[in-house]
Amino acid sequence: MPFGKYKDRYLTDLPKAYLIWFRQRGLPAESLGCMVEAMYEINVKGPETMVRQVRDLRPVQTKRDAAAKDAEGS
Repeated sequence: MPFGKYKDRYLTDLPKAYLIWFRQRGLPAESLGCMVEAMYEINVKGPETMVRQVRDLRPVQTKRDAAAKDAEGS
């Protein structure tokens, strides 16, 4: 963390209460805000939330979908 009460600590070492407080007050801009948000998601909500968000960004292609796509191309 580059500033504040937890200056010079790794983001992974920030207490859960601080991550909650920081998010309620507003996250910093740019990459630090993204990293603090990620730590919040992991520590407070659990990693499952982040995994679901990443999964939802990219639809799953089933074997049936792949076979249909290949058949269309032939």
